[in-house]
Amino acid sequence: MQYHHLFFHSLVVEPSKAFVPNPNRTTSFETWMITVSEYKKILKSLYDRNYILVNMADLLQGKIQLPEGKIPLVLSYDDVNYYDYMKGFGFADKLVVTQEGKIANEWLEEDGTITVSTELDGVAILEGFLEKHPDFSWKGARGILAVTGFEGVLGYRDLQGQKEQLQQVVRTLKKLGWEFACHSYAHKRDVFADEDADENLCIEDTKRWLEEVGPIVGDTNIYISPFGIKTRNYNQFDEYLRKNGFQYFCDVNNTRAYTKVENCFYFPRINIDGFLLKHRNYEFECYYGKLDDIIDSGRTQVYTRYEKNAQSLAKHARVCLRMPTTYLWGGLGEIITEEVIEAQKEEYPKTYDDNCCKRLREKIGKGVRGFDCSGLIKNYVMGGIPNYQYNVNYDLNSSMMLARAEKSGEIASLPEQPGVCLYMPGHVGIYMGKQKVIESTSNPQFGDGVVETNITDREWTHWFYCPGISYD
Repeated sequence: MQYHHLFFHSLVVEPSKAFVPNPNRTTSFETWMITVSEYKKILKSLYDRNYILVNMADLLQGKIQLPEGKIPLVLSYDDVNYYDYMKGFGFADKLVVTQEGKIANEWLEEDGTITVSTELDGVAILEGFLEKHPDFSWKGARGILAVTGFEGVLGYRDLQGQKEQLQQVVRTLKKLGWEFACHSYAHKRDVFADEDADENLCIEDTKRWLEEVGPIVGDTNIYISPFGIKTRNYNQFDEYLRKNGFQYFCDVNNTRAYTKVENCFYFPRINIDGFLLKHRNYEFECYYGKLDDIIDSGRTQVYTRYEKNAQSLAKHARVCLRMPTTYLWGGLGEIITEEVIEAQKEEYPKTYDDNCCKRLREKIGKGVRGFDCSGLIKNYVMGGIPNYQYNVNYDLNSSMMLARAEKSGEIASLPEQPGVCLYMPGHVGIYMGKQKVIESTSNPQFGDGVVETNITDREWTHWFYCPGISYD
């Protein structure tokens, strides 16, 4: 099973103000934020794809039993503080509670008046979505709010003078099911720089958060590290966090898997932002939604969907490597179901004997995709996982691919170009560069499904350009 923990920053309400040419701070807004429109479309896409919100602790400790076909999803929101540097650039202000008891945001109009709305940022919008789609949440689960403290909390700068209003917001959020996490106090890059962090300064920063912010939001055992720092890389700091009650640690990477060490969980997150939409859009489309349906017209940069080229083939291989997969003779990336097994059994009765079918049935309901070696490549050429559409013209086995290649050569002349295909009699793989290969195999020496191997592990005889894609 894959574990999806997605996180967002504050949402852009007015792209014309946020996405402006500026060599300074504001260039980051289009990179690290998404718009209100994009967020709403992503929520709907996640819902349509059968994701369901769950509590992180319940998920990692195996305490959930979801309806069949549902995919567990954890959401978190970074820097729910509404910093001063965001003012005037099309973002909402602080969180408030309306007279009806709903979570909302304040919005400062250009004439100085204040409007209160539930349509301005992630928390309030999710609450509205759940009113319409209560089945998007398992047992009332919400998300995690990662807060700092150097400019107040939740948009409140004067923690003492605004204490009553702030506590009302915190109580309302927690009653709804929202959780809080420490996101450091000062969020300084020169303190929290992965592979070069100052452990003493990290500890001092956390002490201040516990002293100043902890009493406001209440006890928490969740540490969402600033800048995605991996706290396990720092023994002294990691030990300090554990001793102070932190049990769940969330950095940033796209493995979609967690690690348990003693009674602590290290659960990475996926950044849903402009960077992902622009540079990892194939991965986004595989899991979360169609780019063309989501991208806000107010964006100024170019967000082009992947083209059929060598670089994108290599990206496809990387994405499939991180997915749960199994070797499926004749498989083109189908999710394993009883219908898929029966269809394959009918077409290849000698291959799909009782033992093979039993093995595959154990993977039903777990989102496992089935590929054979050529199927891993054919899936991409036929549109890729997000847009796959069978095309008989590209239904080629490994030897047919080599025969139709525009360019090929013996393995000794292999170019150092990711996306080049490798051939040996009866088998094909994708060269990733630096002597690494991604292939789909049932060989127990390497694993089951899509795996990464060393080029020297196999007796590859030829390389070739895959028919149907560009190698410019």
